[in-house]
Amino acid sequence: MSKFFKKLIIFVIPIIIILSIFEYNLSRIPTSYNLKKNFLDKNASSIQILALGSSHALSGVNPEFFSMKGFNAADSSQSLYYDYQIYKKYADDLKNLKVVIVPISYFSLEYNFSRNTEAWRENFYKKIYGFGLETKKSNIDIRGFSYMALYGQLRSIFYASKLFKVNLAANINENGWYKQEGKEAVWEFAQKRAQYHESIMDPMSLDNNVNYLKKMIESIKIKGADVMLITVPVTTDYSNNVNLEKYNLMQDTIRKITEEYDIKYFNYFSDKRFVSDDFYSSDHLNAAGAEKFSKILDIDIKNANKI
Repeated sequence: MSKFFKKLIIFVIPIIIILSIFEYNLSRIPTSYNLKKNFLDKNASSIQILALGSSHALSGVNPEFFSMKGFNAADSSQSLYYDYQIYKKYADDLKNLKVVIVPISYFSLEYNFSRNTEAWRENFYKKIYGFGLETKKSNIDIRGFSYMALYGQLRSIFYASKLFKVNLAANINENGWYKQEGKEAVWEFAQKRAQYHESIMDPMSLDNNVNYLKKMIESIKIKGADVMLITVPVTTDYSNNVNLEKYNLMQDTIRKITEEYDIKYFNYFSDKRFVSDDFYSSDHLNAAGAEKFSKILDIDIKNANKI
């Protein structure tokens, strides 16, 4: 072996060892994704009510206040595609399933996870659950293979400086609910928030999302469980700033689906029972609001499904 290759090996091996240490330790940092997957892997058979959805359900649906054993499998920016993938992965293990709650937010039916600023989160689904991306990319994204690339160099080094003793799921309890205390200091962002959600809506995604939703409903009904579509409460500051044409399209699409499959839809979007103090932000319930909403939801689940 030449001196050059010997020197190259001496140089490369320490780098490989360091990168391997980073990858291993970064993979063990608690996140909402690995926490929820681990729970579902071990406890799917005990779940009677499964809640899916985006951050609206993540912070808004607290299964602690359900009359039956529930789990919140929602996550930030989670699309209907990933709702369907999660349900499909655990369908056979959900042996005691009674009800699946499928939240439809203002943007959900025209939303594609792969085509917005939160698309980097998709790599958690790929690495942790093994799901394919919602939209296949022509180029290879290293973040789908490396935690260091996924977290970024600076953040990875910061976590290393903490000896990787970091918990990114500290506010998530054992039933999957994310505890959001208090209220954001700034409320004038409500209009911008509604505008942002409109900006990530693409009419070209509507058919795909309806297809994912229908497949999920059909699979759940074959299993003998009930499906409840819901829209989580938001503030009037937010609801007053949505595009009515898009909102009406959402409502019309949901109506057609509920009629086709004979399922229930509960629209809490502008529910007057919820006031400013129930919200952390213009479109997210805080802990107190989540308790209030989950108790209402529990009653509606029992009444709708005669459980």
